[in-house]
Amino acid sequence: MGFVDRERYNRFEQFLAKHLRVFVDGATRGFEARGPGVLVYHAPDDQFNAPTGPLQFDYHPKTQVDAAHQGRRDELLQGMLDRYQPPGEAVIVAIYPDNTYDITRVVIQRTEANAPKPN
Repeated sequence: MGFVDRERYNRFEQFLAKHLRVFVDGATRGFEARGPGVLVYHAPDDQFNAPTGPLQFDYHPKTQVDAAHQGRRDELLQGMLDRYQPPGEAVIVAIYPDNTYDITRVVIQRTEANAPKPN
């Protein structure tokens, strides 16, 4: 991906920060069910206005992403998937109606309320 719209990416990151718990829950459920992969949010536009309903995601395991990109590797997406360390990290992509995307890798930190109790 040679072109980056910095303002759009900033809007994506702000939207992600507002809804981080929902994104992390989706990525965690996807990883537990299907292994390493990417959580895909199909953004209705690139303005990231307040959602009118629940956020909808797809989870694509790394094997599916690799198969879809056979012969034309997407270095940004597949490079992130090669390097991220689940379940402590998640890769999240926002795909826009014009088929461009923004991608980020987030660290998932356990809080004391979520941490397993010592024996």
